[in-house]
Amino acid sequence: MTTPLEEHRARNLDPAEVARIEELIAKNGVKYIYYQFVSINGRVLAKVVPAVHLRRNLEKGVQFHGTAIADLTSDRNGKLMGGGAQVEEFTILPDTDTFAVLPWDNEIGRFFCRVYRRADRATDPGTPHPLDCRGLLSRTHEAFTA
Repeated sequence: MTTPLEEHRARNLDPAEVARIEELIAKNGVKYIYYQFVSINGRVLAKVVPAVHLRRNLEKGVQFHGTAIADLTSDRNGKLMGGGAQVEEFTILPDTDTFAVLPWDNEIGRFFCRVYRRADRATDPGTPHPLDCRGLLSRTHEAFTA
């Protein structure tokens, strides 16, 4: 049985889609790519990765600390909401159809990403993160249209 994370990875490695993105990167001289997701507060968070790592990131994604999804917000006592330093990381995977070159800086591209639990997690590995705004909207829309 494959997980949603594995299915997303397989879609990302479609040769025609990878070639399309690599062509855009080469044509525009893209050097860096933003891998973005939306936190539960609506803030866009991202990591910037050199474009030469495109194929690796399409397959493996990018890791974030577990509290990033809550904007690294702390309570009055300084304790991180959503857990502390011990909270496990999560994986974001880009949706390949969202790749775009930034119009104000052609050396930078971006993807919108979905959030998943890590593949090596003890329980529910590779499942969609319950606080993933983009993934939740997509799954809800698919269910509604079905």
